[in-house]
Amino acid sequence: MDLKEELKIMSEMDEIYKEMAKEENAIYEKNKSVLKELRKTLGGKYVNDIKACLEECEANGEIEIVDDPGIKPQEEDWRSFDHILVDQYCNGGHVGDDFAGYVYIPIGENKYLKSHYSM
Repeated sequence: MDLKEELKIMSEMDEIYKEMAKEENAIYEKNKSVLKELRKTLGGKYVNDIKACLEECEANGEIEIVDDPGIKPQEEDWRSFDHILVDQYCNGGHVGDDFAGYVYIPIGENKYLKSHYSM
């Protein structure tokens, strides 16, 4: 591969990374907006507990408000809420111990905040 080909590939990769950053920023802004609205109805402490839970779960990607998915609750103590719902699958990994799925945090009567996670 000559220098011209390498520069072309690097330029293409740069464009891909810029697009990825733009998409990540859009997700961040949407998530920030959802949490801001929840702060109005649930209060700051509840939203702070949601953020702590999402961080501990290594949540990533877009969050959304959904109806109860009908999954058995998993007891948790997040002060503001005493359970979460987890829909987990094995994500592979070199020793088969990587897990991923969706976490659902209660935010009201039969309403949950859904986020993807992977560990």
